[in-house]
Amino acid sequence: MEISPQLKHLLNRETIDSDRREMVESYFESWDADDIIDAKSVSMQLETFDHRPLPSTVVIIPVAAHTEAKNVTNALAQYARQQDADPFAVHLHLNWPSERQNDPGVFGTMQKVIEAQRQFPDLDIRVSTMEYDEPVIGHIRRSAWNGTLLNLLANGTDLSTAIGINHDIDVTKMSRFYIKRVQDYFKKIDSDGTFRPFLPPANTQLKHQFDPRYPYTSRAVFWTDFACRTYRSGYEAGIVIPFATYASASGFNRGAKTHETGQLTRLYRGSMDMIPGTHLETSVRRYLDRLPEFVLGSIWTESSFGADDNCRTAEKFEDISYERLADMMSWNATEFGELYMMSLLKLNMTHEQRAALTSNDDDRIIAVAKELCYAAMRSYRSVQFVLRNVVQVPEVDDYLQKHYFNELEIWDRIMLYRQRLRKSSQDLRSLLNSVRDADDAVIRQEEVL
Repeated sequence: MEISPQLKHLLNRETIDSDRREMVESYFESWDADDIIDAKSVSMQLETFDHRPLPSTVVIIPVAAHTEAKNVTNALAQYARQQDADPFAVHLHLNWPSERQNDPGVFGTMQKVIEAQRQFPDLDIRVSTMEYDEPVIGHIRRSAWNGTLLNLLANGTDLSTAIGINHDIDVTKMSRFYIKRVQDYFKKIDSDGTFRPFLPPANTQLKHQFDPRYPYTSRAVFWTDFACRTYRSGYEAGIVIPFATYASASGFNRGAKTHETGQLTRLYRGSMDMIPGTHLETSVRRYLDRLPEFVLGSIWTESSFGADDNCRTAEKFEDISYERLADMMSWNATEFGELYMMSLLKLNMTHEQRAALTSNDDDRIIAVAKELCYAAMRSYRSVQFVLRNVVQVPEVDDYLQKHYFNELEIWDRIMLYRQRLRKSSQDLRSLLNSVRDADDAVIRQEEVL
């Protein structure tokens, strides 16, 4: 008897939900004593006097309470203005170093949170507090997310579809439908009929605020944001991770001092979607603090995070010079050119174009190469506009046009990419053949026995 598509979908749905729940339970069983203590503490603090359960969408924000009081009100205002979203909560995980437990800044941040709860009565704000002997961002986020996950489970929430949104407290602006579009995206991909054991994480459209007081630093950061958007890459504080997927990756790495979401997204690198219409702005403060001494690639290093980051406490910064901006941009141009071309080919090529490019039909190969070449040249116009009109470093545009974005260079890279595709296809065929040969050998052995 043939099974109907509807029944197949239902059976798949039940299997998926069951597998996701089992993965979450397995993750709980892997916790050590410290994980259990931290998660139970956070989970208990998320309870409300009227026993309202946490919604299945939770924004989780670590807050260095001894330094972040000034950012609380504006950040929470962005969530309070959200429209048409399903119920969601904002979990503020207030934390501080053990030696700073009596710091006036901690009490100041707590007071700001209490004021915000009064100011935004319709916003579901949950608060947990924890002190750390050595505040490490991986440990802090792990405690906050694990506690949220445990609370959701205790309240009977369907963890197979619950999602966590990874944000920071220095949010400066957010589109009014940010939460709704995140929720709609995951509803859509979870009900499109595709068998997905786990929902993939997704990026949202985070960028850094342009600060007119520091025009050259802001231009450099705009370039970084533009490049990330071009590669369809994202930042840590803008990633959305379904809780079952979080559990399947064993949560945040407790020892991670930076790039803490890497463990959670490594299986999806290069394939994570950027959710349309999820515009989010965050402070440019870390770049203001570090760009005068470091290059763009050294902003996010283990030495750039600490309990008392200067970027959180300084009232004034020094802007970089135009010469410094141009030097950094020139240094970054080669990497950008390579990554931009690869992202154009990997992300924008259709299945039909890929198949034609790896075929032995010269006419089809030339036709597709011309299409890709034209698309690359046209796409480069936006890069050119940014370099000449926004960042205002025309010499980098000149360099990119000479070395990357002319028909000859693009054509060469398309042919190089074709060779890589063909080799990958051959390697895959060899692997499948070896697996098939191994299976045949097992069958023959069983027949002999």
